[in-house]
Amino acid sequence: MDEALTRSLGIKAAPANEHEWDAALSALAALEGFSGRWTHDLHCLATRDGERLLTPCGTTHYWWPE
Repeated sequence: MDEALTRSLGIKAAPANEHEWDAALSALAALEGFSGRWTHDLHCLATRDGERLLTPCGTTHYWWPE
């Protein structure tokens, strides 16, 4: 996974733990989403009955590859 992440980010990535790996993957999702390469935003999916999205920081995006 580190090799795939490094290739995707275009920089050397060697996360030492799962928190660093999560941060690097989040950076990749932000890069791809803001650049327009990932357009599938999971926060745009309809919620089911009884579900709601919490957005205490305002509008958020959860970009995901198609």
